[in-house]
Amino acid sequence: MKIVTDFSVMSRPVRVGRSFNPAGLFGGADRGVFFEPAQTASLFQTTTASLAATLPGQSVARINDLSTKGGPALQAITAARPVLGILPASGRKNLLLHSEDLTQSAWLKQGVSATAPNTVAFVAGNNSANRVIQVLDVGQRNGQTFYSRLRVPPAAQWSDPTATLFVGSTIATLASVTATAEWQEIAVQETYTSSGAFIGMVLWANKATVISGLEKMQVTKGAAAAYQRVGSVYDVTEASSRSLAYLYRDGVDDALPVTLPDLGSNATIAFASDQAASILTGQTVAAGAFDILRHQRLFAMLVIDRALNASEAQQLAAYLDKVSGRTP
Repeated sequence: MKIVTDFSVMSRPVRVGRSFNPAGLFGGADRGVFFEPAQTASLFQTTTASLAATLPGQSVARINDLSTKGGPALQAITAARPVLGILPASGRKNLLLHSEDLTQSAWLKQGVSATAPNTVAFVAGNNSANRVIQVLDVGQRNGQTFYSRLRVPPAAQWSDPTATLFVGSTIATLASVTATAEWQEIAVQETYTSSGAFIGMVLWANKATVISGLEKMQVTKGAAAAYQRVGSVYDVTEASSRSLAYLYRDGVDDALPVTLPDLGSNATIAFASDQAASILTGQTVAAGAFDILRHQRLFAMLVIDRALNASEAQQLAAYLDKVSGRTP
């Protein structure tokens, strides 16, 4: 086995802006398959293709072969289906879940209520126990720096504009924010010297007040970063970064097999995952089921029953870099 291209990766269902299409590698006599989750018209929540999978968080029971040379990859068992996800090409940086919806259970409400996604009613004042908080497992926090940030609305959206909002974590000193006539961008930097694995973004007020319009909540590790909207673990977007589509494998029982004919002993297997973007030559691919899922996230998979020439390999390597976020 020879690895022609082997890189490391981090990672919207969108076309990634390239002229090369791996489906064009398949000539009249070639056999194999090509799958790309970014082409969401090929994804379905049912094996019969009766229900499309277009949104992050939806399970994928079928992905159609874009080369037209083979069949679809199918999973009849619901629990064993991968999940469609989107991720910024820059990788996920916002550690929060539901960064724009305080009504979600990831945000714990203690003595407060979230009456709308970005509205908090503080029912008791001057009490840090009455708060909204999201607890984050960050592994080892000792020696690590974290940045908490959010955008605070003007006084017109506070029921009591003389109230003070306190922002930060459950451990470090909080930043205090008083209402003004303008929007305020608030950032809190915290470097921890204590051990432990948990921190938590917390909001509380020193008066009973309602604040409507809180937005762009984010916690990042290591450095301040552009805001990323996090809907769920499968739905992360950043306005300043293009988004990538992938299939998420749970590492337990997920599989998405395609039935292939005997492709011989000189086949090429190329894939882009969260851990590698590789072109493997001289592969033996026997007739039967071939699982297209590699590592945790799969951005693309191609199998063809022949070796690629140098130009084809170069173009395919550039494509793998593109769809997996290694290159702009």
